[in-house]
Amino acid sequence: LYSWKNYPALAPFVIEHSQEMSEEVMRKHIELYVNDYTTNLGVEGEKAVVTLFNEAKKTGLVKETDLPPSIFY
Repeated sequence: LYSWKNYPALAPFVIEHSQEMSEEVMRKHIELYVNDYTTNLGVEGEKAVVTLFNEAKKTGLVKETDLPPSIFY
């Protein structure tokens, strides 16, 4: 939500960290990653995050102590 409300002020940050300098392409990336789904994952999204962390634990990529306190369960 902050990104949408403050887009013009965020442009210098986006430009500094982007690989593509076209304003149109940068805006499309923001639209891709900042959307209703990213502001509210819902039950399906929460399950996906929990699954991702559980799989990472199984493979040893992360330890239980590496994970932040869960907000999902």
